[in-house]
Amino acid sequence: MQLTITIGLIVLVVFAILYQNKKRKEKQMGIDLENLIEANDWQGVSRILLKQLILWGVLLTGFITVIGLVWYVDRKFKYSSLVVIAFVAWRFIKLAKLYYISRYNEKALQEEVQQEEENHAFIERLMTRAEELLKNYNTTRISPDATPQAIMQMWLDAYERGKSAGFHPVLIEVDLNLLDNLEDVFADDNSFDQWQQQVLNSPATDGMELLQQGFKELQECYDTDYWEAEVLGDDLQYDALHDFYFDSDYASFDNILLVEIPVQQPWQVFAHIPFGGWNDCPEEAEHMAIAKYWYEKYGAVVAHISLDTLEYYVPPMLTVDTMPLAEEQLGYCHDMLQNNINLTTLARMNQASTVWSFWWD
Repeated sequence: MQLTITIGLIVLVVFAILYQNKKRKEKQMGIDLENLIEANDWQGVSRILLKQLILWGVLLTGFITVIGLVWYVDRKFKYSSLVVIAFVAWRFIKLAKLYYISRYNEKALQEEVQQEEENHAFIERLMTRAEELLKNYNTTRISPDATPQAIMQMWLDAYERGKSAGFHPVLIEVDLNLLDNLEDVFADDNSFDQWQQQVLNSPATDGMELLQQGFKELQECYDTDYWEAEVLGDDLQYDALHDFYFDSDYASFDNILLVEIPVQQPWQVFAHIPFGGWNDCPEEAEHMAIAKYWYEKYGAVVAHISLDTLEYYVPPMLTVDTMPLAEEQLGYCHDMLQNNINLTTLARMNQASTVWSFWWD
């Protein structure tokens, strides 16, 4: 009996000392873990949790061994010893779960970093090839850290320089599909010359007539009630557009080129950069006719081209009635309706917007 009490007291004293030491270390560990999690350093988190896991594993093993001896000598401490073992085991299991989560996050972060590296390498190959294909043009890469406002200002500066230097700047958003289009046109000098002559020699079209025809075709798709309620609609209070929209999958602007195209008139860029001719998107010659019409009437110029998006820059309208322009824009790009916009909203936005954005599905 005396031996049992002595062993029990020793266990309690050891437990009390370890518990106090544990509380102190846990407090510091909590601070360290918060800092590491904030820094997204899951490897460091796993390292701390592994140490704790080993410590509590040793404690659990030790308690089971000691309490086993107590049971062997005197079973009076059976239930109290089970409580101690249960507490240590619960703590061990809790740490094991946290360690598993940490390791999972660590692996996910490693995969994310690897994916980002692969994406950057992929984009670098695309950009290098695009620059090779556009070797006859002056090109500038946009900084990956640039903001939409900074990109807009860069384009505006180039636009002003181009008026006297004899070029028109266009932002080109490079992805694999757009690069394929460039490959088809710029594979060699002969293919480019043939494509360009085909665009320039297309039957003359009138931009305004194309837009009116497109708007008439759109009207024929809907009955009067739907047209009034959904296509004409009410003003949805969308903000005016003043920045270009970049549909980047890589969370940065490392796939954008500023290309200086040597043309006398801005609408002639469509005879240098391929865009259109698929689904409901007009052919290059039609884009060129419409761009010429809008430039002469509104001062609008092509500014940004991606695989399926085309954006114009235009001085603010601030006119009383911009509904005719909104009708032209819907006639140009029926798919604008898929972006939850209507004629009334578009007309009001046109009074202040400096960017017109068109997207074809």
